[in-house]
Amino acid sequence: RDVTLQSGGDITDSFGNAAITANILTLQAGGKIDLNTGSSVNVFNAANSGGNIHFSNLKPLTVGSVAHVGAGDTKIENTGNIALGTIDGGGALVLLRANGGNITDNNSSADNVFNASRIDFNDASTSNPGGVGTFADSIEVYHATGATLVSATAKNGGIYLQKTSGTGLLDLQGITHDGTSSHDIDIQSDTGIVNNTGFVTAGTNNGNVLLQSSGTGGIAVNSDINKGGSGTLTLRSTGASQNITLAGNVSANSGNVVIESASDVVGGASNKTLSGQNLTMVAGGVINFDSAASKDSKLQVPGTTSLTASGGYIVADNATNEFGGIVSVSSGTNVKLVDKDAITLGNLSHTGNLSVTAGGAVTGSGVIGGAGYASVT
Repeated sequence: RDVTLQSGGDITDSFGNAAITANILTLQAGGKIDLNTGSSVNVFNAANSGGNIHFSNLKPLTVGSVAHVGAGDTKIENTGNIALGTIDGGGALVLLRANGGNITDNNSSADNVFNASRIDFNDASTSNPGGVGTFADSIEVYHATGATLVSATAKNGGIYLQKTSGTGLLDLQGITHDGTSSHDIDIQSDTGIVNNTGFVTAGTNNGNVLLQSSGTGGIAVNSDINKGGSGTLTLRSTGASQNITLAGNVSANSGNVVIESASDVVGGASNKTLSGQNLTMVAGGVINFDSAASKDSKLQVPGTTSLTASGGYIVADNATNEFGGIVSVSSGTNVKLVDKDAITLGNLSHTGNLSVTAGGAVTGSGVIGGAGYASVT
């Protein structure tokens, strides 16, 4: 059966035993909604005009429509899967916990969670979380008037998030995957991505990680990214004049790193490191890991390094850089490379000057171009 409860005030579980069994449960309140005992419903709808919306359920749940207004937050906790329709956070926190289940999109034609001060898909209190979104259907999020703050935790599935509405950045407040198999993380935004809090995947998760920004905003890695396993870490910004900046440490461990920007790729301070088995960097502008600009993150690459800067120079002059394999340049004007040990150069198809400094031997296995001078020490 379906159950509808309406109140001009609160709907609460005052005695701690208001567990509701229903097919569709619809709650409408002028105040807060607080039913945390553990109901057993298939579909949950709720709307209020003040106070929290807190709901706990003991079986797989479809969230139809939830609209929160006023102070307080929205927290929905479930045993099993949560299929999301729409949640209007009303400018406050939205927290979804799927204990032992996945969080999926049940409304592919619209945004799932919006107008929230922050959106948390699972947290440290979630037991055995599954995935968030799917490859075929990401969870859509946005905040209409500012940055969209999002965190996500998964173990037995991937993390797939997308922001296509609103004007502010997609602000990652913690992305954690502690699973042991190959699950991907795919996060995309039309208005830029900033990583302000830790981004960690387990060392045994061999899935790929993609952060992609199209349109405005670029990608700013302000906090560390540590991708475990052997999958590829890709940072991609396709918007004109939108840089990728790497102020934090970025590590793919035994996986490869691919960085693609329609504009510049810019490093961080000299005590930061960009590392992966193989490295590919492609910039429509410049590749700037320049000590003179305090942007000289260390590059630590046991395998091959491929650099392309179709709009300007390439500088990677941290004195502790470690290029273990062949370093090649597909395009660029002036090129400056430093390695603390020996360095092996492949094809260098730049158009300007070349400066190479190494603590060991400098050897070549390709064609070195350039119309300017070459300095090799």
